[in-house]
Order: sequence, then C-alpha cells, then structure tokens
Amino acid sequence: MRRLFGGYAQTVVTQMVRLGYELGLWERLAERPCTSPELAHALGLDERPVREWLSAVTCARLVRYDPKRSVFSLGRPARECLTGPGVTNLAPGSLMATAALAAWPRILEGFRGGGVPYGAYAPTFPRAMAGLNRGRYDALFVKRYLRLAPGLIGRLRQGASVLEVGCGDGHVTNLMARAFPRSRFLGVDAEALPLTWARKEARTNGLTNVRFERRAIARIPTRPAREVVFALDLIHDLADPVGGVTHLVEALRPGGWFFAVEPRVVGPLEANRGNTGAAYLYGISTLYCTMVARSAGGEALGAAWGPDRARALLRSCGLTRLRCQEAPANSLSMVLTGRTPLSGLGRAGPA
Repeated sequence: MRRLFGGYAQTVVTQMVRLGYELGLWERLAERPCTSPELAHALGLDERPVREWLSAVTCARLVRYDPKRSVFSLGRPARECLTGPGVTNLAPGSLMATAALAAWPRILEGFRGGGVPYGAYAPTFPRAMAGLNRGRYDALFVKRYLRLAPGLIGRLRQGASVLEVGCGDGHVTNLMARAFPRSRFLGVDAEALPLTWARKEARTNGLTNVRFERRAIARIPTRPAREVVFALDLIHDLADPVGGVTHLVEALRPGGWFFAVEPRVVGPLEANRGNTGAAYLYGISTLYCTMVARSAGGEALGAAWGPDRARALLRSCGLTRLRCQEAPANSLSMVLTGRTPLSGLGRAGPA
C-alpha cells in the first residue's frame, strides 16, 4: 500500500513539475525568493492556484518555505534539477511522463488491438520528445556523442552527405549543420508537424547546409548514397525494424557510418525488478512505443529491447565494426554505431 500510494503521489508531483516548467514558475523562483503574490504577479498569473501549487511542491520537498516571511525559494539542488539549459535540468522530462494522457482513450482501445497511431499523440508527445533530450544534446552531442564513432567527427569536418531519419523537430540535425558547415544535412520524418519546427529553427539560425523532407523510411531514396545515417530513438518504434534499418544501410556508401541512439535496459526482466529506470522505460513503451508500432502492423520491439538484441539486429542488416556504448550522462540510453563494409553492400553514388 505504501508503494502504491507513493506512486500515486509522485504522479501528482510530476504534474506539479510540469506546471512549473510550462508556466515558468521554476525559472522565476530560481531568480530570487518571493511570496506567493509576488510570484503570481511576476508571471501574470492568478495568485490562488499559484499558492496551492507552492504548497504542493513545498510538501514534496522541491521548494523551501520560510513561514516567518511567507517566502518560497529554490535551494541549489532544486535549481540545478529544475532550471537552466544544462544537462541536469530534468523538468522537461515531466512532459514526457505525462504526454500520453492526451491519447488515453485511444490507448485503452489500443490494448484491444490495432495500437495507436503517432498522430493521436500530437502535438503533446512530439513536443515532449523535442524537449526531453534538448539540454543534453546541446551540451554533449557534438562534443561527446559523436566521438563514440571513431573517425566520424573528422569526416564531418571535411564535408559529408548526412541523413537523419526520424529527425522530429530537427534540433540535432540543425546542431550538426551549425557545427559542421562543410557537410550537407537532410532531416527526414514521416510527420509534418515537427518538420515545421525544424525548418523554422534552421531559418532562425541562418543555416544553408540543411533541409527537411517528409518521407516514410521505405520512400527514402538510396541513391545518391550517404556517408552518414543517424537514427535517434527511432528503431524500436518501427513496425519493421529489420526492413527499415536494412533500407538505411543500403542508402550508405561503402565504409559509411550508421549512428543510432536507443533506450537502454540491461539484463532480463527478472534482473530489473525494483529498477526504477527500467520501470520507467517499460511504462513509456507501453503507453507509446509499442502502441505506435502495433498501429502499423508491427510486432513491436518495445523501448526495453536491450543491447544484445540491438547488436544482433544491426549485424543482420549488414553493419560491421559494431559498438554499443552507454550514452554520455544518460544511463537509460545507449549509442549504437557501425560501418558498412568497404565492398559488397552497395556502391557509391554521385556526390
């Protein structure tokens, strides 16, 4: 009973974290201590619900309270975990933890068969995905993630033809386009909504070496061949992961790089009993990943498919020199890299 009620209470606290994130309450509290009326006035909000929110997050030990002055404040640990652009800001994760609520009736039906298509989660889930890793990728993708694929950064600096599949809001594609101006980037996604965000960001940053297209994986041309293909948090959502990855491998030049990021749960189910991270990934997979794959007729790998199955799948798709490494600053994610053989799988197309 304690575990159950603790879970229910934490679910409500997660919604309080999301409110604070979306309304700017955390950032304002991080600036300086203030009373409930001061906080509400600064953000143009109704003081009464703000006061109730402050009471909830105080009881959850996220906010400090001085009863003599009726002043609320954020301690240093809370500021680091709930505010700022850094990798330690976990507030955006509250969107991910609650995003599936928008599609709840469809999820109930999905358990009876047919899954739930991606569009049923829009725009809540796409926005949650866009914010989930943004801080981490801003800080670490170019500097640390890319170094996990030997030789890749040097090739990008020289100038390469790069494809990111399932690019979503295109933020990572735009990050790389800004960091490697000699390379040419194409971001592809099957959904129109996130691509509007991707194009807007590219225009805002004045990027001329990147473009975005709406395409299903099967409709991505394999020629001209690319030197690098990225698939970030994509493979486990595919209805046909073997067919999809094989098609992407065929789009690579001999010796080309395949770079994927996937959720990571290590060991069999019984080894993860009591593992909060594993419970989180299995839960998100239940609400979203499995449903999306089933809606397209797939068996559904699920988010917790693990390193061993991931390596086996990539090897079966024709990749060599495989590496599976824990993602920088994220024990719940893994980076999978591989290369196409120098001969035997496809031929180089025109540049």
